Amino acid sequence: MSWKLPPARNASNSPKSSRSRSCRRRPSSPTTMEEPMRYTDDVQTSSPSSGTCGPAMGLDMGPDTGTQCSAASLQAQVNDMETALARALNDLALIRRRAALDVSNAHMTAIADLGKALLAFKDAIEAAITVDTRDVNALRAGLELALLQLIAVLERSRRRIHELDTAQQTRVQP
Repeated sequence: MSWKLPPARNASNSPKSSRSRSCRRRPSSPTTMEEPMRYTDDVQTSSPSSGTCGPAMGLDMGPDTGTQCSAASLQAQVNDMETALARALNDLALIRRRAALDVSNAHMTAIADLGKALLAFKDAIEAAITVDTRDVNALRAGLELALLQLIAVLERSRRRIHELDTAQQTRVQP
């Protein structure tokens, strides 16, 4: 990126002011993006790091010290914002990975629950087959109960899997 610096101020175009032209920045945490912006002279800063402009930062203290101070503070602000952006993007990627893992685990749990419920249905069918009965109506009643059990299992699992699929489709896509 290329940044254009404002024109250097000299005695002819600088505003007359009795206050000192110090560019001190308040110390703050570089990870907070909600910090209110403050204005120093005509430069907007978010106080990215502590320090002063001038010899402490290795800057030449010539006649255009205000411009150098502004450039240094703006560069520090840009660096801090780039760091905050990188951290936010990493956090977003981590959240997406965790959400995908949660959906995957929910699908596995739904499949395991379906398997357990189908085992109960299988046991009911096996019990109906092993019973030695000459009465067809009793066999039919047992099979109807097993069918109702199967329908209930499939309905529960279909509803749960449909909810999981809907949740997966509505999540934020990268």
